[in-house]
Amino acid sequence: METAVACDGKLTGCNPPTVLNAGDSTWFMWDGRADRLWNQALLPLLNPVEMNSNASLLLARLSAEYEEEYRAIFGKLPSEETDDNQLLAHFGKAIAAYERALSTATTLHSTRTSSASCRRWRSARRRRTRPTWD
Repeated sequence: METAVACDGKLTGCNPPTVLNAGDSTWFMWDGRADRLWNQALLPLLNPVEMNSNASLLLARLSAEYEEEYRAIFGKLPSEETDDNQLLAHFGKAIAAYERALSTATTLHSTRTSSASCRRWRSARRRRTRPTWD
């Protein structure tokens, strides 16, 4: 079985789990090593096999391309961050906010189904059972 390819062409060892409905989860990654969505967002970024990045590279990228967006969200420029961990946490939380929006409950298909049907599906998903369609 082929696995995901990292930025430099190496194989990562596993395929990434989907981010669809990730906001509904309590544990992340296949082995559950992340317990927060924002933390899960940082793992591929910092992994030496996957993206091989760090806070300095992230700071340079955010400063070059997303300075005003960063200020609008966090109230300061990326270059004004004095703590690498705070910069990483802010970045992870921004990615997590995006991932929370990736919900199958907000797809075009679901907008055409009845709200009762959607409630049954969400309830079944929470119980990890198949929904009943009466």
